[in-house]
Amino acid sequence: MNHAIHSFVSKLIRTKDGRHWLAHTNPEAVCPAFVRGLARQGHGPEPGLLHWLSNDVVRKAYVPGFVAPHLTGTVLSVGSGTGALEAVLPTHNTKIRQVVGYEPAPPRNTLIPTTTTPLSKLQACSYDTVLFIDVIHHVTPADVPTLLRNALTLAKKRVVIKDHLGGGLWRNGWLHFLDALGNREDVMAHGTHYLTMEEWKSSTKTAIAATWGKAGRSFTVGPKPWDVLVVLTKA
Repeated sequence: MNHAIHSFVSKLIRTKDGRHWLAHTNPEAVCPAFVRGLARQGHGPEPGLLHWLSNDVVRKAYVPGFVAPHLTGTVLSVGSGTGALEAVLPTHNTKIRQVVGYEPAPPRNTLIPTTTTPLSKLQACSYDTVLFIDVIHHVTPADVPTLLRNALTLAKKRVVIKDHLGGGLWRNGWLHFLDALGNREDVMAHGTHYLTMEEWKSSTKTAIAATWGKAGRSFTVGPKPWDVLVVLTKA
């Protein structure tokens, strides 16, 4: 179903010459109040509505403030990409000492130190916090338990997961649509698999039982309209 949705989205957002029409749309003409709000936070207007839907502006204005209060000490961000979001996290929380990224094939000019060593080969308890920002929904559901166990093994104190909250055909379709607009490469490469709240609770509970045992606790922040923040802590 996700492949069919992506095919539809690709046709919808491309012009006859193969360009994204959103990349050439004036954002102020579409949603002036939203643009003015971001401008008040220090983000000047730039051309293209796609830019506002991408990782560069909207997520910088929203995600760090949502995630940073739950981080502490040394942080490993899994699937960090360029590290644009991670680089600003310490400005939102003085308890963050350092942020390191993990990418199997990192892009050039990353903004934070980035390791390519597989999580399963990193030393246990080598980071205070392990962080996922909008990564899990690009992971095949069968691989999520292993990924979470590896993260819990690496973390001394907590694992923090910010992701989208799935639930139903229309909700998942809309999330996929937005993901394809701002993150086309990952959607094409990995697809999307949005977990429901019950699936989040079940997956994290199982992973905690297999690693931290009775010392582990979990709680959720939200859900926001489209997002959920899952925090796993070690007593």
